[in-house]
Amino acid sequence: MKKELTLYMADYISCQPDWHWNSDSNNWTGYHIWHVEKGGAEILVSNEKYTLYPGDFFLFDLKENHVCTHNPDNPLMVSTVYFDCPDFTLSKRLIRQNTLLNQAVQQIYTCMKNGQKDLALLWLHAIWETFIKCQPELPPIAPAVSCACAYIEEHLADNFSLRQLCDYVGYSENQLIRLFRRDLNCTPLQYCLKRKIASAKNQLIYSSQSVREISDILGFYDSSHFSKIFKEQVGCTPKEFRQLPVGSVI
Repeated sequence: MKKELTLYMADYISCQPDWHWNSDSNNWTGYHIWHVEKGGAEILVSNEKYTLYPGDFFLFDLKENHVCTHNPDNPLMVSTVYFDCPDFTLSKRLIRQNTLLNQAVQQIYTCMKNGQKDLALLWLHAIWETFIKCQPELPPIAPAVSCACAYIEEHLADNFSLRQLCDYVGYSENQLIRLFRRDLNCTPLQYCLKRKIASAKNQLIYSSQSVREISDILGFYDSSHFSKIFKEQVGCTPKEFRQLPVGSVI
């Protein structure tokens, strides 16, 4: 039997540097989905601490208290969906780097913005059935991986080497690669490229910066190199990607 879901809102939220959130202060009920677009956050719930990076999803059951903070020097920006479902408790909270879930959240936002709430609700049901009910809880990632991810996020424009990253974390190259493959299913440098491409997508969609400017910001050799790598990873050029409707991006 299909759960009766109630969709309240979908939005993009840019947090101010002094932002923090204790969810009990709102007296809200129901559930939130966060997709981290930029920055990151730390969330404490039920004595468990979660560290979120761009591309991560977090599922809030507002029957529980959540204490949330972010780095004021790299403010958090999230796309969020707020909804309710009776007689259900989440068994998992964190979903990392899922392209299909990202597309579904974008579709909900686009449909709500265009006044197509019934269509947005269909997308919410797809998320509910495919991700919230079925996907297992992921274990926390290793502290060394968290540290390396934070370093990568702060140095996306820098062409650092794997050796430099390992020296910063204090692990050997083999150790760090093994941990990344175990926790994120990729190597550190593959993760760095993913983050560059994810950042490029956001800037192509939500900014007016040129392809050349985005290439420079993200530390690519030149705009031709950026376009080549982007097409290899995404399947289209940056200019072609920018022309796609927001809800249809991959």
